[in-house]
Amino acid sequence: MIARINPAAFQARVGQDQANLDAAQAGVANAEPGEKRAKAGIQASNASVGAAGANVFKTQVAVHDAKVKAGRHAQLAKQGVLSKEDVDTAQATYDTAAAARDAVVAQQSAAEDNMKVSQAELKVANTQLAANREPTWPALRQSRGQLSGGQHQRVAIVRSLVIPKSSWRRSRPER
Repeated sequence: MIARINPAAFQARVGQDQANLDAAQAGVANAEPGEKRAKAGIQASNASVGAAGANVFKTQVAVHDAKVKAGRHAQLAKQGVLSKEDVDTAQATYDTAAAARDAVVAQQSAAEDNMKVSQAELKVANTQLAANREPTWPALRQSRGQLSGGQHQRVAIVRSLVIPKSSWRRSRPER
Protein backbone atom coordinates (compact mmCIF):
# COMPACT_ATOMS: atom_id res chain seq x y z
CA MET A 1 0.00 0.00 0.00
CA ILE A 2 1.38 3.36 -1.00
CA ALA A 3 -0.76 5.64 1.21
CA ARG A 4 -3.79 5.49 3.42
CA ILE A 5 -6.31 8.33 3.50
CA ASN A 6 -8.12 8.91 6.74
CA PRO A 7 -11.91 8.61 6.19
CA ALA A 8 -12.56 11.18 8.94
CA ALA A 9 -12.92 14.01 6.42
CA PHE A 10 -15.56 12.07 4.49
CA GLN A 11 -17.33 11.09 7.72
CA ALA A 12 -17.29 14.71 8.87
CA ARG A 13 -18.88 15.74 5.59
CA VAL A 14 -21.60 13.10 6.01
CA GLY A 15 -22.14 14.28 9.58
CA GLN A 16 -22.44 17.88 8.41
CA ASP A 17 -24.86 16.94 5.64
CA GLN A 18 -26.91 14.85 8.09
CA ALA A 19 -27.03 17.84 10.44
CA ASN A 20 -28.16 20.03 7.53
CA LEU A 21 -30.83 17.48 6.66
CA ASP A 22 -32.01 17.34 10.27
CA ALA A 23 -32.18 21.15 10.37
CA ALA A 24 -34.15 21.21 7.12
CA GLN A 25 -36.54 18.56 8.42
CA ALA A 26 -37.04 20.65 11.55
CA GLY A 27 -37.70 23.66 9.32
CA VAL A 28 -40.33 21.66 7.44
CA ALA A 29 -41.88 20.52 10.72
CA ASN A 30 -42.03 24.14 11.88
CA ALA A 31 -43.35 25.48 8.57
CA GLU A 32 -46.14 22.91 8.09
CA PRO A 33 -48.26 24.23 11.01
CA GLY A 34 -47.79 27.75 9.60
CA GLU A 35 -49.11 26.54 6.27
CA LYS A 36 -52.13 24.91 7.91
CA ARG A 37 -52.76 27.99 10.04
CA ALA A 38 -52.61 30.22 6.94
CA LYS A 39 -55.02 27.97 5.04
CA ALA A 40 -57.42 28.05 7.99
CA GLY A 41 -57.06 31.84 8.08
CA ILE A 42 -57.95 32.03 4.40
CA GLN A 43 -61.06 29.91 4.96
CA ALA A 44 -62.11 32.04 7.93
CA SER A 45 -61.46 35.21 5.94
CA ASN A 46 -63.54 33.89 3.05
CA ALA A 47 -66.43 33.32 5.43
CA SER A 48 -65.98 36.77 6.97
CA VAL A 49 -65.87 38.48 3.57
CA GLY A 50 -69.03 36.64 2.50
CA ALA A 51 -70.88 37.50 5.71
CA ALA A 52 -69.75 41.11 5.50
CA GLY A 53 -70.97 41.34 1.91
CA ALA A 54 -74.38 40.05 2.96
CA ASN A 55 -74.47 42.53 5.85
CA VAL A 56 -73.58 45.41 3.53
CA PHE A 57 -76.48 44.48 1.25
CA LYS A 58 -78.82 44.16 4.25
CA THR A 59 -77.86 47.58 5.63
CA GLN A 60 -78.14 49.20 2.20
CA VAL A 61 -81.73 47.97 2.01
CA ALA A 62 -82.37 49.33 5.51
CA VAL A 63 -80.88 52.71 4.55
CA HIS A 64 -83.03 52.89 1.42
CA ASP A 65 -86.17 51.96 3.38
CA ALA A 66 -85.42 54.51 6.13
CA LYS A 67 -84.76 57.24 3.55
CA VAL A 68 -88.07 56.59 1.77
CA LYS A 69 -89.96 56.62 5.10
CA ALA A 70 -88.23 59.81 6.26
CA GLY A 71 -89.20 61.52 2.99
CA ARG A 72 -92.80 60.36 3.35
CA HIS A 73 -92.95 61.52 6.95
CA ALA A 74 -91.62 64.95 5.95
CA GLN A 75 -94.34 65.32 3.27
CA LEU A 76 -97.07 64.22 5.66
CA ALA A 77 -95.79 66.67 8.28
CA LYS A 78 -96.02 69.53 5.76
CA GLN A 79 -99.65 68.55 5.16
CA GLY A 80 -100.22 68.60 8.91
CA VAL A 81 -100.96 64.86 9.14
CA LEU A 82 -97.84 63.94 11.21
CA SER A 83 -96.11 65.77 14.03
CA LYS A 84 -92.58 67.15 13.96
CA GLU A 85 -91.62 64.42 16.44
CA ASP A 86 -92.60 61.70 13.92
CA VAL A 87 -90.45 63.37 11.27
CA ASP A 88 -87.50 63.59 13.70
CA THR A 89 -87.90 59.91 14.59
CA ALA A 90 -87.92 58.90 10.91
CA GLN A 91 -84.82 61.03 10.24
CA ALA A 92 -83.03 59.51 13.25
CA THR A 93 -83.90 56.02 11.95
CA TYR A 94 -82.41 56.94 8.58
CA ASP A 95 -79.23 58.38 10.16
CA THR A 96 -78.82 55.24 12.31
CA ALA A 97 -79.23 52.96 9.29
CA ALA A 98 -76.65 54.97 7.33
CA ALA A 99 -74.16 54.78 10.22
CA ALA A 100 -74.74 51.01 10.50
CA ARG A 101 -74.11 50.65 6.76
CA ASP A 102 -70.83 52.57 7.05
CA ALA A 103 -69.73 50.35 9.95
CA VAL A 104 -70.53 47.19 8.00
CA VAL A 105 -68.65 48.48 4.96
CA ALA A 106 -65.63 49.05 7.22
CA GLN A 107 -65.99 45.48 8.57
CA GLN A 108 -66.05 44.17 5.01
CA SER A 109 -62.86 46.09 4.22
CA ALA A 110 -61.19 44.67 7.34
CA ALA A 111 -62.24 41.14 6.36
CA GLU A 112 -60.74 41.64 2.90
CA ASP A 113 -57.50 42.90 4.46
CA ASN A 114 -57.41 39.84 6.74
CA MET A 115 -57.76 37.69 3.63
CA LYS A 116 -54.71 39.37 2.08
CA VAL A 117 -52.72 38.82 5.27
CA SER A 118 -53.66 35.13 5.34
CA GLN A 119 -52.69 34.74 1.68
CA ALA A 120 -49.31 36.38 2.38
CA GLU A 121 -48.78 34.06 5.37
CA LEU A 122 -49.51 31.08 3.13
CA LYS A 123 -46.91 32.27 0.61
CA VAL A 124 -44.33 32.63 3.38
CA ALA A 125 -45.11 29.15 4.74
CA ASN A 126 -44.90 27.61 1.27
CA THR A 127 -41.59 29.35 0.64
CA GLN A 128 -40.22 28.02 3.94
CA LEU A 129 -41.38 24.53 3.08
CA ALA A 130 -39.82 24.65 -0.38
CA ALA A 131 -36.55 26.01 0.95
CA ASN A 132 -36.31 23.25 3.53
CA ARG A 133 -37.38 20.40 1.29
CA GLU A 134 -35.29 20.95 -1.83
CA PRO A 135 -31.52 21.04 -1.40
CA THR A 136 -30.75 18.63 1.42
CA TRP A 137 -31.39 15.14 0.10
CA PRO A 138 -28.99 15.28 -2.88
CA ALA A 139 -26.18 16.59 -0.67
CA LEU A 140 -26.69 13.83 1.88
CA ARG A 141 -26.79 11.12 -0.78
CA GLN A 142 -23.65 12.50 -2.36
CA SER A 143 -21.70 12.60 0.88
CA ARG A 144 -22.89 9.11 1.87
CA GLY A 145 -21.81 7.89 -1.55
CA GLN A 146 -18.43 9.50 -1.03
CA LEU A 147 -18.07 7.72 2.29
CA SER A 148 -19.18 4.32 1.02
CA GLY A 149 -17.21 4.74 -2.17
CA GLY A 150 -14.37 6.30 -0.25
CA GLN A 151 -12.11 3.35 -0.85
CA HIS A 152 -12.39 3.87 -4.60
CA GLN A 153 -11.85 7.59 -4.22
CA ARG A 154 -8.83 7.06 -1.98
CA VAL A 155 -7.26 4.79 -4.57
CA ALA A 156 -8.00 7.34 -7.30
CA ILE A 157 -6.53 10.15 -5.23
CA VAL A 158 -3.40 8.18 -4.46
CA ARG A 159 -3.04 7.19 -8.11
CA SER A 160 -3.38 10.78 -9.22
CA LEU A 161 -0.75 11.91 -6.72
CA VAL A 162 1.74 9.08 -7.00
CA ILE A 163 1.30 7.15 -10.23
CA PRO A 164 1.14 8.77 -13.67
CA LYS A 165 -2.23 8.30 -15.32
CA SER A 166 -0.70 6.58 -18.32
CA SER A 167 0.41 3.66 -16.15
CA TRP A 168 -2.80 3.14 -14.12
CA ARG A 169 -3.82 -0.06 -15.85
CA ARG A 170 -0.35 -1.54 -15.62
CA SER A 171 -0.08 -0.73 -11.91
CA ARG A 172 -2.55 -3.43 -10.90
CA PRO A 173 -0.89 -6.48 -9.44
CA GLU A 174 -1.07 -9.52 -11.68
CA ARG A 175 -2.65 -12.69 -10.37
